[in-house]
Formats: sequence, structure tokens, C-alpha cells
Amino acid sequence: MTDKSANRTMDLVDAGMPLATDIHDRAKALSVEWQRFLNKELKPDEFRALTKDINQFLIDSASQSQRLQGQLSDIVLAQDFQDLTGQVIHKVAALVTDVESRLVQLVAMAGNVDSITGIVHADMESAEKPTEGANIAAEGPQINKSSEDVVASQDDVDDLLSSLGF
Repeated sequence: MTDKSANRTMDLVDAGMPLATDIHDRAKALSVEWQRFLNKELKPDEFRALTKDINQFLIDSASQSQRLQGQLSDIVLAQDFQDLTGQVIHKVAALVTDVESRLVQLVAMAGNVDSITGIVHADMESAEKPTEGANIAAEGPQINKSSEDVVASQDDVDDLLSSLGF
């Protein structure tokens, strides 16, 4: 529809340009002759021809200007579509921004679910309260690649990040 609107506008402008050019050219030519009349340089036969030309110009310019006015109105109507499209785009952009901010809030809340609900995991209890004298092994990267919960390659890491939206 945007393409159709743009083409309609261009067609109307193309149709109106010859009308405006004709009015301009004829008015300019009549102005020169009128100046000759004011300077008393016209012969009676030339004056009669000038009056006929002026009369015809007035008739033609009235109809041509009416056609131009209609074309300009059509151009304005064709551009109203652009305004409506812009309004829709702004609403969609605002909706996307709102959804994004709410998703960020949800991710932040999901990270704090345990602390908000007071849930304590069994693994965390033992990690938080080590027995005295117990040897604490340092946690590091998982090097047992045969386990299902361990990534085996960079492709696995990329797939994991991609599934999380990164």
C-alpha cells in the first residue's frame, strides 16, 4: 500500500506539472503584451487579439487551476496513508520496548527466586556449612566430557547461548 501511495503521488505530480507550466508560460507572454499595451505600443488589431488571448487565458487558467487543486487534494489524501503507517510503526516499537523491559524484569526475578521464596537447596546447605576440617576441593571446569550436563566443544557452548537468546 505504501508503494501504491508513492506511485499515486508521483503520477499526480507528473500530471500537474504541464498544467502549471502552461499557466506560467501563458501568463508571462500575456504580461509582456500587457506592458506593451500600457506603454501604448499596441495597434488596434493587436489590442483586439490581446483581449481575446486574455479572455481565453482566464477561462483556461480557471479550469486548469481547478484540476491542479483536485490533484493536490488527491496528493494529500495519498499521503494520509503514510501518517497512518507511521502511527502503527510507533505503536509496534513501543510494544516491543515494553515487552523487552518486562522480559528483563522476569529474568532478573528468576535469578532471585530462591532468595525471594526462601528455598534452600540441599546442595547449597552443605556448601554453605562445610564440616570442620573437611577437605574442600576447588570447583573448576568440568573436564569429564562424557557426562550429559557438560559441554564438549565450542559448538555446544554456542548452541547453549543461542537457546538462551544470546
